[in-house]
Amino acid sequence: MVPIAAAASADAAPAEKKAKAPSEKTTLPLCSPTAPTLASPQFYGAKVTMVTVGFFDGVKPFPAVNKAKAGGTQELEFRVEDSGAGCVMSDVNVGYLAVVHVDCETLDPLDYLDNAPSVFEVREKHFSAKWAVPAGKGQCYTVRNADVMALYRTK
Repeated sequence: MVPIAAAASADAAPAEKKAKAPSEKTTLPLCSPTAPTLASPQFYGAKVTMVTVGFFDGVKPFPAVNKAKAGGTQELEFRVEDSGAGCVMSDVNVGYLAVVHVDCETLDPLDYLDNAPSVFEVREKHFSAKWAVPAGKGQCYTVRNADVMALYRTK
């Protein structure tokens, strides 16, 4: 992480362009129900190239810090694509969110929490999960699906 003073100095490198937020909209079709997934017997030995797209609705990707109300509920939306087959995966076995309580300074794991359950919304072609944020202010958590992660600090 670059200190604020260093980023503001005259000889600092020019700021990189702000990353564009992923789009919730997709023209990709849903994967065939017979396509290999993590839960299907034909998955082992099959080449499935999963790519997670998201999170949507203003959730900033790691390393940015998002705020969540302690004891509240945080909604997270994301899409899982099979980039090899060019389709959106709807199998709930790929739509899980792993939640980890981490040290706010070092990000070392303190406790592995239950996965946040998600549902697939067919019309929107993405997963939606409601994470029950634990009580306690000033705590940090990572929420991840495959290659997408968000960092939260409770308020």
